Amino acid sequence: MYIEILSLVIEGMICDKCVEKLEKLLTMEPGVVGVSISLADKRADIRYDEAKTSARTLCKLIEKAGYDPMIIDQ
Repeated sequence: MYIEILSLVIEGMICDKCVEKLEKLLTMEPGVVGVSISLADKRADIRYDEAKTSARTLCKLIEKAGYDPMIIDQ
């Protein structure tokens, strides 16, 4: 298992319910081992097993939920 960290700016989050919705959605995705979301910074850090999911898949999940994820270059 190799854990990657995906750091995103997520536009469209306006309240704590948005954060809760995304945390629940992302933690249900196979391969995700940790999620940290800051509403104030509009930032998410997602730890995932790259053998089970991908950054692209995670971004698509966020988009389907109605938000606009942008990858932060590390």
